[in-house]
Amino acid sequence: MTKKHKKELTIDPDKLYPSIKYGIHPEHLSLLAWLNIFFVLVMYIVLRSQADFIISFPFLVALIITILSLVVSFFKGIMKKYQILTYFLVLLCTMVSTLWMTFSGMWLYLSDGVVSTNDFTPNRVWTYVTPVVGLFIISLISFTVYHQKMVVLKLNKGKALSYPLSLGIIACATILGRHTSSALSENIAGIIGAILGAGLMPGGTVGALFCIIDLIKHPELKEQYK
Repeated sequence: MTKKHKKELTIDPDKLYPSIKYGIHPEHLSLLAWLNIFFVLVMYIVLRSQADFIISFPFLVALIITILSLVVSFFKGIMKKYQILTYFLVLLCTMVSTLWMTFSGMWLYLSDGVVSTNDFTPNRVWTYVTPVVGLFIISLISFTVYHQKMVVLKLNKGKALSYPLSLGIIACATILGRHTSSALSENIAGIIGAILGAGLMPGGTVGALFCIIDLIKHPELKEQYK
C-alpha cells in the first residue's frame, strides 16, 4: 500500500499579513509596554538620584517611549488605523527592553549582589559592554538574514510559529525558577539578562522593521482585527 503524500500549499509571501510572516502583531505593543514600564521607571528613578545625567538620560527617553506606547495600546482604533506607527512603537519598545535587560544584567554581573563604586570602573564596565554589543550586532545581522530568507515563515495550517518568542519564555521561566541570592547566581542572572536583551530582543526589533517595510510596500495588507 502506497502512502499518500499531502500536497504542499504554495503561498505567495507578498499576500500574507506581516504578523503571519514575521510573528510580530500590533497588539504586542501592549505586552511590551507593560513589561517595560516598571523596570524602566525604577531604573530611571534610581539613576536620576545616584548617577550622572548622561547615564540616566537614555532611561528618561525609554520612559517617555514606554508611556506613549502604553497610552496608544489602550486605543485599539488608533492601533488598527495607524499600523505603521504601531509597529514603529513596537520596534522602539523592543529596543527599550534591550536597554533595561542588558543594563540590569550588567548591574548584577559586576556588583555580585553588593553594589559599590569600585564595581563600575570603566575597565570592568567595558568587559561586560564589549561582548554584549558584539552579541547585539550579531543578533541583528542573524535576524535580518533570518527574515529576508523567510526562514521565520513556519506555517502550520496557516498559523505562524514564533520560535524566538518561545525561547524567550523558556529562558525567563528558567531565571524565575532557579534564581537564588548568591554571588554565582547574580553572575548567571546577569549573563542571561544580556543574552535575552542583546541576543533575543533584536528579533522583535528586526521583525517590526520588516513589518513596517511590508506595510509601506503593500498597504492593502493592513491587519484586520477587532
